[in-house]
Amino acid sequence: MKKSEKTRMHPSVKHLFLRIPKNRKNIEEFCRAHNEVSTTRGAVWVGVTGASLSAHRQRELTQQINANVKTYLYVAQMVKRGGVFVAYKSKISDIVSSRSSVDLELLPAYYPQDDIITLARFWIKINLFEKIGSGLFQSLRVAQSGKRAADVLRRSMLSRMFVSEAEQQR
Repeated sequence: MKKSEKTRMHPSVKHLFLRIPKNRKNIEEFCRAHNEVSTTRGAVWVGVTGASLSAHRQRELTQQINANVKTYLYVAQMVKRGGVFVAYKSKISDIVSSRSSVDLELLPAYYPQDDIITLARFWIKINLFEKIGSGLFQSLRVAQSGKRAADVLRRSMLSRMFVSEAEQQR
């Protein structure tokens, strides 16, 4: 079995999905800043503010990563009223809850000035963000309910959820 098929073979694979608020950094700038670090250093940490990640969820994602199951961070931001989103994804290589585990050289330059280093409740190590098409975005399902993530985002202010990819969109 090819590694690229592992997500398809495991419909229960969960990915982390974050909404980037419009009052925060523009998603294009957010991804560009992280990609600059990843391009020069080989990886980058994303600091996630708000609620902490539960130990259960962190363990679940870490087990997937350690089993070489592709596990992604999806980020999206509404760019037009009516639920028009721009979305990106990047493969997750590590998740930690302690800032002491984070190499500060792998952080975007804006983190200190925006106080992300202090505010982050957990950290996700990724590679490059790549823009995803609407087909993949529309295929994402909320892991707990099976509802389309795009529909949930249009109707709520959720900032984080766990999603799975529909098989036909891989």
